[in-house]
Amino acid sequence: RNAAAVASSMVGGGARRMSASPEMRRRARSLFRDVSAETPAVAHRRQRLFADKAAMKRELMATLQMARYDVRDYYKEDGICQQIARHQVFENVTLAVIALNAFWIALEVDLNEAALLFNAHPGIIVGENAFCVFFFTELAIRFCAFRRTQDAFRDSWFSFDFLLVAMMVVETWILSAIFAALGGGSRSQLGSATVVRLLKLLRLSRLARIVRILRSCPELVILIKGILVGIRTVVFSFVLLVSTLYIFAIVFKQVTRGTEIGDTFFSSVPHGMHVLLLDGIFYDNISELVGAMSDGHFTVLSSVLLILLYSFVLLAALTVMNMLTGIVVKVVKEVAQYEHEEMAVLYLRDSLSPLLEPYYDDEAKEYRIGKQAFKEILESPGIGRVLAHKEVDVISLVDLADDIFIEDATGHERILDFRDLITIILTQRSSKRASKKNVTNLRQHLKCRMDRGEMRHLAAMLRVEASVRALTVLVEKIAGEEQGAIDRSAREILRRDAEPDAGAPASPQPPPAAAAGQGAPKQLASQIAGVEAAPPAAPEPPLSQDNDLKPWVVGKSLGEIEEGSDEEPE
Repeated sequence: RNAAAVASSMVGGGARRMSASPEMRRRARSLFRDVSAETPAVAHRRQRLFADKAAMKRELMATLQMARYDVRDYYKEDGICQQIARHQVFENVTLAVIALNAFWIALEVDLNEAALLFNAHPGIIVGENAFCVFFFTELAIRFCAFRRTQDAFRDSWFSFDFLLVAMMVVETWILSAIFAALGGGSRSQLGSATVVRLLKLLRLSRLARIVRILRSCPELVILIKGILVGIRTVVFSFVLLVSTLYIFAIVFKQVTRGTEIGDTFFSSVPHGMHVLLLDGIFYDNISELVGAMSDGHFTVLSSVLLILLYSFVLLAALTVMNMLTGIVVKVVKEVAQYEHEEMAVLYLRDSLSPLLEPYYDDEAKEYRIGKQAFKEILESPGIGRVLAHKEVDVISLVDLADDIFIEDATGHERILDFRDLITIILTQRSSKRASKKNVTNLRQHLKCRMDRGEMRHLAAMLRVEASVRALTVLVEKIAGEEQGAIDRSAREILRRDAEPDAGAPASPQPPPAAAAGQGAPKQLASQIAGVEAAPPAAPEPPLSQDNDLKPWVVGKSLGEIEEGSDEEPE
């Protein structure tokens, strides 16, 4: 108990501060459980109106360890079809033919007036059959490359292409063969003109294949995803815009009732909304509307109408529409950042996975990376090029190894999983800006280091106090003093130093023999108690009655120290 009290006072209450940390952590966990236990209705009301970039990143990091889907993993290991399907040239040629087919569809719509293909120009017939043969062959090669048939139809892109190719084969070959066998393809045999239009719309469905081209362009994918992510915000913006149109249309209808302007522009509420949309928001012919309201001279009615019109333009056209533009730009920017983050994460995962195989724990079903494994990964050949590709500073990672793998309260080294490793690597990018979260983490890290320093200081002081206790007992045995004499002398010195000197009566001087016998424990007690005194610059004067504490020599018996000895104390 005494050692704990002394050490606690020395570290300035550090032990008390550290004892409060578990309580704070317990309250934080309790608060987190209360927040996490909210009902689905409350969670739905808390749903963000705008895109949450942080939530998207957390979702990305949560699914980091999931296996990335690659259709080539389901291909056969041998065979000519799988070799062709895996080759990059095959993919590039397919994309080029899809782009060429998109231009061909526009040319065929302009030049082909026939309802069926076999009645069209020979050039059109050759072109359609050539595209049909290519896409059918491409789909057959991909189908034969799969190990199992069910794997082929589980792939969404294969199912999508299969549907388009089936429709193309039905239109190009099967329908043409059926009508040719029936003896022609006149409009009377085909029925009404509606059937002809449906057959041409069936041909235009092949334009859906352009989606494969969009997939190969990351910028287009970012724009499409931005529109999909921001669709909820855009819908609410349009609701606000329609509400504004509806309110102002009612106001204009009431104000212009029975006037020429009302009969021309605001005959009904829907007609008024249509006029305000075209002239007030899209500025299609707003000058004509303003001229009709002013009519060359300003009256009370015309002034009221102009004020209402200008208010509508400022509110709807300039505020709501520009706000909608800003929302779309913000959403697309956040989605672009998320896509770039996803590409960086997937690139690091694919590049680091072969290096992390020796550190995979089969029991835990995850990677377990310690400090030594982390340094071995950074020393692997080629890792510098991989990290430099994502602007990661390798030198900073090496310098931060001691801080990353700091020991916990139990003295165990921190172990990283794969998600933690990717997160730490990405935080060391030169393009990464410091955020409030980084500052908070820095404060927590520094506080943790300071608490660890206080703990080490406390342990050291306890060891010193135990050593001094043992030394005190040994000295008391050597000096022949009773047990606890030095401790009592130390408390007496501390009490006497705490008392004020003014008005204190002079204490009687002990006799020389007693001073010689009591000097040793008091001298050592004053050193143990931490009394700060300047060391003597010169040997002390001979012993006399004026001395309060008599020096003693280690290694001699206390009885051998005589009064007036000229020997220099050690």
